[in-house]
Amino acid sequence: MATRSDHPKADARRGEPVVAAILDAALEELAHVGFTAMSVESVSARAGVNKTTVYRRYPSKVELVAAALLREHEAMGEIDTGSFRGDLTALLGEGCRFLHESRGQSVFRMLLADRSNPEVARLADQMRREGERVPRRVFQRAIARGELSPEVDLGLLLGMVIGKLIHRVLIEAGTLSEHEVEALVAMILHGVSPAPASGGARQAAPRGRRSAGRTPAG
Repeated sequence: MATRSDHPKADARRGEPVVAAILDAALEELAHVGFTAMSVESVSARAGVNKTTVYRRYPSKVELVAAALLREHEAMGEIDTGSFRGDLTALLGEGCRFLHESRGQSVFRMLLADRSNPEVARLADQMRREGERVPRRVFQRAIARGELSPEVDLGLLLGMVIGKLIHRVLIEAGTLSEHEVEALVAMILHGVSPAPASGGARQAAPRGRRSAGRTPAG
């Protein structure tokens, strides 16, 4: 008769629902009480498992929360629509969706409010690096396709995109409409300066002023 050790893949499959329940419970607990107040005991109770089951997989609260947040990032998957416009639109949509959920908002508040906690500070740095991976790949592909200048400051561009999301969702308590996403993408792609006149023509003189040396027609 086969034993559990004879089928490691089957054991892993049986463990997947347990892991999912634990990580879901960690994010829910984080949303309800914050990082400082949450405990492995409260997470295990919410997940309906023994606390030793949690500790066996995640020896510390930081590792537990980091695993839960990493799974959220991985759920976004790889964004590749074939164009920078499409990628950036999808990226904004995913970011807006996550921040609009109570769990996403609680994660952001934790990373700000509890930043004085050294464990949270390390966790915030780790999450920042993880969270930047997909956008940076999107930007780098756009550079390779010639859709972005190779001289663009990727960190600054990333800050513009994330900053708009955070301001709209967490400060204005709203969401980005499809029109606003398209407008933001267009602004990033084309800037806000007026297009230069064709053929290098001079800009027209301001209304109400005459060019020097000209007199009114008689």
